[in-house]
Amino acid sequence: MARSQSAPAANRDAAVPLYHQVYLLLLESIQRGEYGEGAKIPTEVELCKMFNVSRITIRRALDELENDKWITRAQGVGAFVNKVVPIPPAPHTMEDLFQLTDSFRTLSDSKLAGFSYVVPPPIVKKTMALTSDEKVLETIRVRSYKGTPFFYLRIFTREELGRQFTRSDVEKESLLWLLRKKIKFYSAEQAFSAILGGPDAVEYLNVPIGSALLQITWVIKDESGLVIEYVVGCARPDMYQVRNSLKLQP
Repeated sequence: MARSQSAPAANRDAAVPLYHQVYLLLLESIQRGEYGEGAKIPTEVELCKMFNVSRITIRRALDELENDKWITRAQGVGAFVNKVVPIPPAPHTMEDLFQLTDSFRTLSDSKLAGFSYVVPPPIVKKTMALTSDEKVLETIRVRSYKGTPFFYLRIFTREELGRQFTRSDVEKESLLWLLRKKIKFYSAEQAFSAILGGPDAVEYLNVPIGSALLQITWVIKDESGLVIEYVVGCARPDMYQVRNSLKLQP
C-alpha cells in the first residue's frame, strides 16, 4: 500500500539526522501495517518526493531498515518488508505449549549454545524452591529463521532430571520433549514483558545492547505441583509476535 502524498516531510531543523527521521517514518508505516509483510515499498525516487530529501538520505534510511532486518532489498527489483516468523497463537494449555515448541522445530533452526550445571539466579531459585547451593541444568537454545537469530531461551531444569540426558541428547531434541517421555506435566504459567537487551542479546540475537525485546517466562510443573522447569525466552519483536484469539462466551 503506497503512503499518501500527505506524508510528513523530514524536519531539517530537528537535531535528529534526516536519514534517521525517514527511517523512523518508514518504520512507523511498517509497524502500523501500511506496508504489510512481503509488500514492496516505494522506489527511492518516490520516497525522495514523499519526504522531500535527497536520494543519498533515502539510501541511508533504507540501509538502516535493512540492517535492522525490517526490509530486504534486491537490486533492480526493489525493497520488500520482511515477514515475521509464522508461528501459531500463544499457548493456553499444556498441549498448546507442546504444539508451539513443535512449530519452532518445524519452522526454525536450532542451536544449543549452552549446557552446564549452575547455581541459578535468585528468582529461579525461589520459584523452584531450591536450597542456597542447589544446582540446576541450564541450557541455552538459539532459534534462527532464514539464517537470522530471533529467539533465545535459557532453560533451568532440576538437576536430577537433567542428569538423565547428555548434551548430545539435548542438541537433537528439546528438553521439554525429552522430559515429556519420562514424566507427566500438569500445568504451566506464562508471563509476557518488555525488556531492554543486555549482553545475552548481543551474543545470541546479534542486536545492539539496549534493544527492545519481548520476554516470555514459563514456569512448568508436574502433577504434584513441583516446578520442574523455569524457562526464559527473549525474542526480537520485529520477527516474533504473540497473537491470541478472543471469543465471547455464548
